[in-house]
Amino acid sequence: DQENDPESLLNAIRRLVQIRLDHPALCGLGDFQVVYAKPMRYPFVYLRQGGGETMVVALNPANRSVEVSLPVDALPAGLDTPSTVWGQPGGLTRTADGWKIDLPGGSGGIYRLD
Repeated sequence: DQENDPESLLNAIRRLVQIRLDHPALCGLGDFQVVYAKPMRYPFVYLRQGGGETMVVALNPANRSVEVSLPVDALPAGLDTPSTVWGQPGGLTRTADGWKIDLPGGSGGIYRLD
């Protein structure tokens, strides 16, 4: 049944595996840097860089929506336009003061910075 259901867990995992294979920054040799991690708070946000790419991964396992503002220097300079690779569209946005991450409960996103 999962084979034929595009929204199944099986097909979601297949999409994530393909995204990892398609983006060198997400592979094992990419640099890893925690951007936001606070005890008992979400989201968990980290940066991956490699193969000329910069990717931001934001995860919200909580059952409620979360929002966090990050200073402009939280992410590399000169990379201002996030595009959604997977997950919550618009979950990472550039603001006048820095960056905003806004995710509903039980969600996340992978964003490429161009």
